[in-house]
Formats: sequence, structure tokens, C-alpha cells
Amino acid sequence: MPAGLAGVVAVACGDKFANALRSDGTVVSWGDNSLGQLNLPVGLTNVTAIAAGDAHTLGLLTNGTVVAWGSNSAGQVNVPSNLFNVVGIAAGNGYGAALKSDGTVVVWGDNTYGVCNVPANATGIVKIVGGATDILALRSDETVVAWGRDNTNQTDVPAGLSNVVGLASGRNTSTAVLADGTTVNWPANTFLPNSLSGVVSVSTRESIWMTNIYLSVAPYTVTEGTSVGGQVRLTVPAPAGGATVHLLAADASISVPATVVVPAGATTAVFPISSSSKSAVSLVTSVTATYGTGSSTAMVTVLPPHFASLTLSTRTVTTGSTTQVMGTVSLSGPAQKKEVVTLTSSDPDFSVPASATIPVGATSATFIVHQTFLVQPRKITLTATAEGITQSTSLLALPLQPKTLTLVNFTIPGGSSTTATLTLTAVTASDAVVTLMANDPVSAPSQVTVPKGSSSVKFTVSTVPVSADGGSALTAVFNGVFLTTGVAVNAPRLATVRVSPTTVYGGAVTTATVALTSPAPAGGTVVNLDETHLVGPSSVTIPEGQTTVNVSYTTGNVGTVTVATLTGTLGSQSLSAKATVLPNLPHTVTFSSVTVKGGTSLTGTVTLDAPANLDEFVGLSCSDSSVVGIPSAVTIPTGSSSVSFTITTSAVSSTRNVVITATRAGESVSRTLVVTK
Repeated sequence: MPAGLAGVVAVACGDKFANALRSDGTVVSWGDNSLGQLNLPVGLTNVTAIAAGDAHTLGLLTNGTVVAWGSNSAGQVNVPSNLFNVVGIAAGNGYGAALKSDGTVVVWGDNTYGVCNVPANATGIVKIVGGATDILALRSDETVVAWGRDNTNQTDVPAGLSNVVGLASGRNTSTAVLADGTTVNWPANTFLPNSLSGVVSVSTRESIWMTNIYLSVAPYTVTEGTSVGGQVRLTVPAPAGGATVHLLAADASISVPATVVVPAGATTAVFPISSSSKSAVSLVTSVTATYGTGSSTAMVTVLPPHFASLTLSTRTVTTGSTTQVMGTVSLSGPAQKKEVVTLTSSDPDFSVPASATIPVGATSATFIVHQTFLVQPRKITLTATAEGITQSTSLLALPLQPKTLTLVNFTIPGGSSTTATLTLTAVTASDAVVTLMANDPVSAPSQVTVPKGSSSVKFTVSTVPVSADGGSALTAVFNGVFLTTGVAVNAPRLATVRVSPTTVYGGAVTTATVALTSPAPAGGTVVNLDETHLVGPSSVTIPEGQTTVNVSYTTGNVGTVTVATLTGTLGSQSLSAKATVLPNLPHTVTFSSVTVKGGTSLTGTVTLDAPANLDEFVGLSCSDSSVVGIPSAVTIPTGSSSVSFTITTSAVSSTRNVVITATRAGESVSRTLVVTK
């Protein structure tokens, strides 16, 4: 080991070499370098986790990417180029593995044993560990999935395995740590001890067969102040009305009911055997059951109360949380005298009282396990002793750490913000200050505080406008643990292209509005514009920091109803808006008088549907030019909706009806003029 190595927060060992991760994010390696195991990438820093295979090492960086060095015999240091948002790593013989923030797993390198074939059910993963040629993965529901080499059934996860909080994998064995502090190992023939617990005794039952009745007691020992069960069984079903069996205790150290009835048609019945003996030593007595001429006797041992168990309110505690660990010492029955139980702890940071006292008549007493804030997990052994009997139990103490770092939106437009939630592994007992790190274009507060009595805190993640899609990692650091998630930041997209009004007469001006999904970056955002039946600019620039811009277009002077289209294009995205352009048609033809005497003049007026946006030409005609004289056309000037013209008439010998017609764009309106003699 290198002299003076300090500030180490994690180690990872391979075959004849080792790595140490220091608190400043750098890595130190030593040992065999025959395959480049010690050739760290130049300038390597910002490392948050390390994992070692047989001859290579992986490093997880704060930005959610992975670096690798050492032997590349099977491509194990060729980290996939598109691997981002990594939150965990593992390595084995010739392979590397990465756990992503979305709960999926990516594996690369040697696939001889199928370790790179991640199964479809490997989802919702929160932790991975690498064996020599296999991988174990812990799901968020505390179940396990495994894959890779199975030569000794090391990837055959036991059916029903749940409540898993930790995993380990060796060359041919696998181990799961359960929430209650016990372990499960597989394959079944492993030499590792499996599911150890506080076993203190075993017992068998004692019985005697008689002619027509059988009596059994299970267990055959009873503690003073408690009871056990007895059972009588007839050799034939009880008759109608049932069978009454008489019971008799050999002495006053135990008590039983005088009789027990076996129901009609049944062969068995149960009854209690209790003890109220105050003896300080064990007594052997018996119970006899009699039915008709037959009887059966079972022996019973009466035990004085003894120290039976040491239990904890929880076997796993997160230090710095509000969870209080309570211990309980229990007797097998009510105390006949004050019982003082001596208590000890293997760890001075998790202290217990010197003793706990069980009062007379009680069966148990409780005590508090005092905790200290930790930065690394510890396993503490607590021991209790009374009357020469010692009971022990273990407590797994975990440090308070970041658990999840989530965003309302993991992909957001540049210049906008979203809400992030940081959750710790437990409810904190005091204010917990968490450091936050982010790089442009993402920003967040330098610190957030998870308040006392809470397990989470919300904060705002902001971004600046960008000209191209990108992003950055957001990292929370607390108690020496780095938790990273990725934030994707998008360049502006077209939000809308619209025109107003959407129905206009030819030659009118309409306003186009181009809007972005997020503010334009430095230099502005140029949107190309393509139009039909509109006259205006071919592009528009939305200024820096703005999301919208307005531009004016003039519609064409159309002869029929026409649809004008404006299309905005930004990159590969296009949006269009449409406006209906109406021809400005003659609306009415009117006269200063509808009846006129031949040989005199009058005034006619042509009126359009709307004021003219351009000078409008309207043709005029009449049904009898020998009687009525009019111009062949009139021009309605811009801004006006009508124009007047002179009508002359000739003398007539009889009344004549002459139709005068105004025509534009194929549409006509007419009015009849009555010429009298």
C-alpha cells in the first residue's frame, strides 16, 4: 500500500492489484501492472465510485459517465459511447456493468457466459454487484434478479426471496442480506452458514399408549406462570353426546381442567396445562387422562422462569434519523423476583444502559440503544446476561444518505426551470445540509436543507437558453455519498405560427405571430418563413431572451376565395398557419331615383362588400344602351367602399325598364331603372 495514503472513502481490489478512491475524487492504484492495471487515465478526477474486475477497473464520474483502465482482452474497458446517467457500477472477469438512473443495466465485455445478456425482467434496479462471471441485481421491491454463468446454480435465485437489503457474489456462490439481519446463500450446498437466528433449544413430546385413549403434551415443559397445550385422542370416534375425559394432575405444581369433552364423531380434544409453581428448581410431574376403563399419562417438566430472549425494535437503523432503537429483555414467564439483566454493546458509539430490571410479576423490560451519526455502515453486537444465561443480537447501523434525486421533468427547454426532489434514506433527526453541484446550462442552489423531521426537500433547477440540445449532471452530496441524475436541456422549438385575422379581403394586412417553446439564446433564433398569397419577409429573428415576434403580411388581390399559407421552419421542424382571402365583390347598385323621365340624367352608385384595400376596377353594363348611357367601368379608390357615376337617358315614347349591372371578379349585382315618357 502506498505510504501516506489518506482520505480514502472506498477501495476496490482485483487480481494482485488494488484501488483506493479518495474524498477529493481522485484514485490511487498499486500492485501488479502487467496488464496496465495501474495506468489510470491522465488527470482522472471527479470520481464518485470504483469497481474492480480481474485485471481492470471502472470509475463512475460525477457527470454520470464511466471511465475504465487496465486489461482490454475482451473489450471490458471499451465503455459504450452512449452511456450516460449512470448511478452504479460493477465489474468481473473481463466485463463491466453500469446501473442507469432509470433502473436499467448495461453490460459490455466478455460474454462467454452470457453476462452481457441482461434479462428483460432486470428493471427497477437499485443496486448491482458483480461476481466472477455473473451479476446480481437488487430491485426496488427488494427482490433479486441474477444472470450469467450458472455452473453451480449461483444465478438460481431462491424462490420467494424478498426483503433483501444487500447482495454479494463470489466465484460460484451468492449471498443476500435481509432486512432483519439474516442471510440467505445459494446454491444450497454452499459452505456458507444460511439463515442463522437465535435458536436456544429443541424439544420432543413424550406419550404412552393405553387401551382406548392417548394423551400428549407439546412441548412437555411448562414455565411457571405460563401454559402449554395437552391433547387427548380416542382410538375410536366419540359417541353421540360426546366423550367426557377426566383429567388429573399428579401434584399442585400444575393445574388442568377436571374434564375435557371430545365432540360426537370426533377423536380429539385439547386442553390447557398451566403452572403457578414458585419453585426455584425444575420439577417433574405428570397428567393422567381417563376415559372409561382406559387411561394415559404424559410427563410434564415445570421450569422456573429463565432469561429467554434479547430483541430489538428494529435490526437495521439509519443513524441520524428519527428512528429510535428499543431493546427488550424477556423471561420465559413472570419474574418470581426482581431480575437484573446486564447489558453490553460491542460498539461504544451505540451505548446501552449497564442493566435493565424486570420487576416481580413482569416478563420483560425495555431499554434504549443510543446512536451516533455514522458515515460508514457498522454491525453492532448487543449482549444481555441474567442468571448465567447470555443472549445476543445484532444491529446493522447505516449512515443517513441520499436515496433518490428526481425531477418533475428530466428534459426541459433552455431558459426554463423544473422542480427537483431530494430524498434521504430516512427521516432526519436534525437539519441535514446537502451540497448540490451542476454545470452549465443547468444551475441549482449550492446547498439545500432537509429539515428536521422530514426525509426530503424540494428545490428549483434552472437552465439558460441554449442554441443546441444538451444537458448536464445534477449531483447531490451528503455524508460522503454522491447521487447524480441527468438533466436534458433542449434548444427552442417552434411553439406556434399563427395569423390574425384569419379571414381578410384581398390586399389587406394580416399580422403573423411566431412563437418558440423557450426563450431564444444569445444572438437570437432565426425562423425561416415561406408564404403563398402573402407578401412579406422570408425570415424573422426572435431576439435573445424573447419567445415571440410579430410580422405583417399583405394578402394578394384575389378574384376568388383563396387560402393563403404561412409556414415557419426552424431546423427540421415546420408549422403552418392559414388565412382565408376573400375577393372584394360588388355589393349593391343604387340610383339617385329609381324612376327617371327620358331625356334627363341621374346619379348611380356602386358599393363593394368592404372598403377597397387597393384601387378596385368594376365593370358596368345596361340592358338597353339606346335608352340609358353609362360608363363601361368605374374605379373605387383605396380606402373607399363605393363610387358614383352619371346615368344619361333618352326620350322614350313609352315607359322602358332598363337593367344596369356592376361586375367584378365574375360576380355581378343589378338594379332596374324605370325610364318614363
